[in-house]
Parts: sequence; structure tokens; C-alpha cells
Amino acid sequence: MPLLKRLVPILFSLLFLSACTGSDTPEVPKWVSSPPEATDTEIYGVSVAKSRPEALVSAADGIASSLYTTAETLLPHYRLDTRQTARTKKALKRTLASLDYSRLTVVEERPMKKDIALLVSVRRADLLDQVEKRLDLLDDRLENEITAAQTQPPFVRLAVLGKAHEAHPALLADIVLLQTLDPLANLKPWLERIREREDAYSRIKFNAAVNVISDAGAIRYVGTFKKAFVAEGIRADGGLSSHDVAASVLLLADSQREHLADGYHLTVRLRVKTKVAGKTFKITEHFFKAVSKRGYGPAQETTVRQLRDKIREAGLFHFLGF
Repeated sequence: MPLLKRLVPILFSLLFLSACTGSDTPEVPKWVSSPPEATDTEIYGVSVAKSRPEALVSAADGIASSLYTTAETLLPHYRLDTRQTARTKKALKRTLASLDYSRLTVVEERPMKKDIALLVSVRRADLLDQVEKRLDLLDDRLENEITAAQTQPPFVRLAVLGKAHEAHPALLADIVLLQTLDPLANLKPWLERIREREDAYSRIKFNAAVNVISDAGAIRYVGTFKKAFVAEGIRADGGLSSHDVAASVLLLADSQREHLADGYHLTVRLRVKTKVAGKTFKITEHFFKAVSKRGYGPAQETTVRQLRDKIREAGLFHFLGF
């Protein structure tokens, strides 16, 4: 039998199998790998997941990630230092995670064997409206707190302005996101208010001082607090004691210790009392835990680092309860 005649049945079988296999495997839509570009009115997201609800959540996450990537490229224009940049990026992620994406529109839905592929869109105006409302609420709150503190002693005003200073990364994150959603948005009023508050904060810092005192159990934490105050430009050498200028931060610590098979367990309770003009202003308590195989000393060093990290993360004045 000629070779060609012998190959015909084989080729026919292969084509038949190929056709059968192809019918069981839905074609992957092009928009899965190449989503549509955002327009002036719509932002698109795609996802492939086991169920439609999961796909919707994943698509919303994709839209948030896309907005974050774009917003991140705008940050260098604001000339932030490393710490400000890091805090603004964290605030940006929190803002994007908190937005309401429930108004997503499913543009196309495609079954993918056991999965489902979705192409969705969200109206740019919907997200823009949410960000503008967030900006208004946060800015109004900061302004009201600063106005209410105008008649208070300098350290109280410093604390309120310091708290506003610590909230500015969240405010700036919303401003950058506003610019991302609307490149023509007027950002000048927001940025001017931030600058005015930062200038007021800088001015009052030079008229305030803090005495950090402690008992024997809290002595290891004094250096951490002093560095935190100095980092904010506040004198923490106890050099000023004017009744209406200086504030004192009293640190009291006690601990529980337990030596177990896996090491030395230490739990430290740090009580922080802030006094202004001779009167107790705030009292807060914080707990730190550590385990060390080498002893209680190294464990306590770990708790001091935890304190430092917590102040850096929360901000000095938030940590003190202002």
C-alpha cells in the first residue's frame, strides 16, 4: 500500500481527536491577557477565578492595584523624604482597600473549564466622588481639632498639630489618588492647607520642651522616647520648666517573667502619663512581649525595639493618646 494511503486514516484520526479536544477547551478571551485601556470615564479590570463572586473580588483588587501603580509614579513630584514616602504608600493602599467597588459593571463573562473569566469596568466618577468625600471629612476634622486647640497650652497645640502632621500622609494619599483619577483636578487648596499646618507645626515645636522621667522599671525606654521627640524637632533634655511651656512624660513599667522550656518569657506593661501645665492630660498603657533563649535582658531589648517600631508606625502623638 502506498505510504500516502496508509497515512490518511492516521491523519484523519488526529484531526478528529484535535477537534474533540478543542471543543472541551474554551478559547481564552484576548482581554484576559490584554485588558482594555482605561478611558476618561471607565477603568477596566479582569480576573479568572473558581466562582463569579471570587472573580468580582479579584477584578476589584486588580483595579485597585492598577490605580496604586499609577499613583505611585506621581509621588516623586511631591518631594517627600523616605519616611514620608513609605507612610504615604501605606496610606494609599489603605485608601484603595477601603473604597466601595460594588458598582462594578460586568462587561463580559466567559466560562473557562472549571473557572470563570470576567471583564469588568467601574465608572471613574464613582471612585472620584468617594475620594473627594474622604478628603473633605479628614481635612475638616483636622481643621476643627486645630481650631479648638488655639486657646490651649503650647504643648497641647503642639500635640494637635503633631497629630495633623501624622495624618498628612493619609491626606496626601487621597490627593494623589484624586490626581490619578482626575489629572485636571485642582489640588492647590489641599496642598496649601497641608503646607500651612506644617509651617504652624514647625513654629510651635521651638517653643515646647518635654521632660521624660521614669522609674527604674522604665529606664530602658527613656532613650527611645527622647529620640522620638527629638526626631519631631522637640527638645527632650528637660531644659525648660516654664509652667505653660514644658510638658512631662512620665514612664512607669512593670513586667511579668517566666522561664519556660523554650526560653525566657517577658511581658512588659508601659504606662505613659502626659502632664501639661502641671495637670494630667493623657494616660495610656501599652503591652510588649518577647521571648529570648539568652535571658531576660535580651528579651527586654526586644521590647524596647517593639516600642520604637510602634511609635514609628503609629506616630508619636497618636501613641501618646492625643
